[in-house]
Formats: sequence, C-alpha cells, structure tokens
Amino acid sequence: MSDEPNARPPSDRIAEKRAVRTRIKVCGFRAIEGIFDALDHSVEYGGTDRDEQDVWRLAYFGLNLIERSPRYLPPEHAVEIAAQLMESDMMQHCDPVMVFADHKVDQIVAAMQPLFDGYPEDTWLVQLHGDESPEFVAALPKNLGVIKAIPFDPSAIDLWRGHDRLYGLMVDAPKVAGELGGGTGRSFDWPALMRLDKRELPQRLFLAGGLTPENVGEAVRTVRPYSVDVASGVESVPGVKDPVKIAAFCDAVRAADAALADERC
Repeated sequence: MSDEPNARPPSDRIAEKRAVRTRIKVCGFRAIEGIFDALDHSVEYGGTDRDEQDVWRLAYFGLNLIERSPRYLPPEHAVEIAAQLMESDMMQHCDPVMVFADHKVDQIVAAMQPLFDGYPEDTWLVQLHGDESPEFVAALPKNLGVIKAIPFDPSAIDLWRGHDRLYGLMVDAPKVAGELGGGTGRSFDWPALMRLDKRELPQRLFLAGGLTPENVGEAVRTVRPYSVDVASGVESVPGVKDPVKIAAFCDAVRAADAALADERC
C-alpha cells in the first residue's frame, strides 16, 4: 500500500501546484459501495493521459471498530471491506485505517489477524482514538502503522514528541466529559495549534474536529496539515455519508491547495 499516488504533471507550474496537496481521510464508512462512491467524487483529473496524471484526493478511509460509535462496524465486517479493497485497483490510491479506542493490545491484534494472515507483507494502519499511552503504542506489532488521535492540548501533544512508532499524529477538538472522542462536529483553535513548537513531532499531521465543506479551506490555509480528517461533516445523518458533501469537501481542499501553491509561485 503506497502513501504517494503516482502523478506526473504536464508542466512545471502544475508540478508546483501539485506539490501542495493535502490528503483527505473520510472516517466512518459502513459499506464498500460508499467508499467507491467517495473515491469517484475525489478524483482530480490531471490531463488527457488519465492513467499517469490522475490524483485521488481521498488517501485514507476509516473503518470504525468502536462499539459505542454510530459508525461502528463489527471487526469481521471491517476486515471484509479492507480485504475486498485490497483486491481492487483502488488500493494504489488509498489506505484503509482501522479505528480503535481504549482496546487492549490483544483485541487489536485479534481484529487485525485476518489481514496479517492474508497480506503478510503489508503494513496496516490503525487509528487510536482513546487514552492510549506511548508505551501502549510501542507494544503493538511492528506491521501496524499508528495514527494517534489526541484532543488539542499542548501537554498531550508534548507526550508524543520523538515517538518513532507513529505513522502520524491526529489533533482533534478537546473532549467534553463523557463524550466519545471524534465525530463530534466541533472544531478548535487552529492558530493556537500553529503556534506550537513542531520539533520532534511526526511529520504527518492529521487535522480533525468539526471540519465541513464550508470551513475546511480555511483550516488547510491556516494549519497546512498533511491530511484533513472528516466524519460528521460529510454525512446526511450520523453514519451515512453524503457523496455530494464529500465532493464539496474535496473541492474545498483542492481550492485551498491551489491558493497556497499560488503563494509559492
């Protein structure tokens, strides 16, 4: 599974614009048809030679294994979707991310084992959305790439400086007592995040929390994250993705990236 789609732009100027490309993660799919639909709405056509120049903005899709979530999938269902996608040509463009929260190590391994067995050469991505510690992450199998989600808090971010097991760090809105982390539809102070010292933090910064087609452009221009993460912001009702909203979200990210590229030219 590759992290970078293969795109060869037709001119230096387009190459410069494509250098500013924010990835998109849509979390909480519950059926494979919704993923294919989202991929179709996220494609950016690069020219007449589509095989060489297309870019899919949707780089990650989340499958939620948190039982208390309205987007919950039983592990066997989530694994079935991931395995089906592994057999499709779409997997060269995007990666599945299995989302856990406060599971035990053996529960995560048990859920992922069919994928380990079926695709032993691959590294699989998991997102941890609970109170997992750096020691917990270090205890996970080496063939898991870990995206650790944390609520925006400077002390919580400092905890992950220099941690070499992280694939990426996701910064989300601060939690409210008793609330399930993620998918709440609340944003936070993006400029405050930008003021933090970024030294020793993972290079892949995922920005989450209250993102919608209406505000994601401002978020990208302010934070310039590696990836933006959206769940409720592209849903018609909790757990049901809206392809029109996904297309609008991708368009807004695309426009923000173009504006940032123009600033560099």
